[in-house]
Amino acid sequence: MKMHKTLLLLGVLVSPTLLAATFEEVGHIQDVSVEKNTITVNDNKYSLANSVLSGNSPVIFSLKPGALINFSGDIGSPNNIIKSVYIHELPPLTAEEMDGLKNAE
Repeated sequence: MKMHKTLLLLGVLVSPTLLAATFEEVGHIQDVSVEKNTITVNDNKYSLANSVLSGNSPVIFSLKPGALINFSGDIGSPNNIIKSVYIHELPPLTAEEMDGLKNAE
């Protein structure tokens, strides 16, 4: 009986961590707001914590509109929260190319 209670308690304590909703995305950055620590990718706004670094500084300072990124994080409200970012080493898209992506959808 004691073993059953221990396993039940362990299940209750571990379950919330297993249920944390996460996401992974890839896309071109449409907008960067350093003041609000947010970026817009694929018409969705995401929050970006200063703890996500590129070198020794917050990654938000390295992000530019048109850049292609892979990113992941936790589902949140009002915005999903980015915990990890990979910036592709491609030249950022021009404004015309960004418009072309929108028109293709």
